[in-house]
Amino acid sequence: MAKATTEDHRADQEAADWFTRLNSRVVATSILEDFYAWRREPRNDEAYGRVEEVWRRTEALKGS
Repeated sequence: MAKATTEDHRADQEAADWFTRLNSRVVATSILEDFYAWRREPRNDEAYGRVEEVWRRTEALKGS
């Protein structure tokens, strides 16, 4: 397993922040555009995927 870098930690934090912002009732188009631009970076895309996976797993626990 590769060692996480400072950039990885930053991407993880930003991904969590984006997840929170995007789960608001109303999200402005400019915010979505910024998010898609941010996610084009592979490290950010991977970090956001990890946040989504954690969310899916916690949602699955509700049914347990």
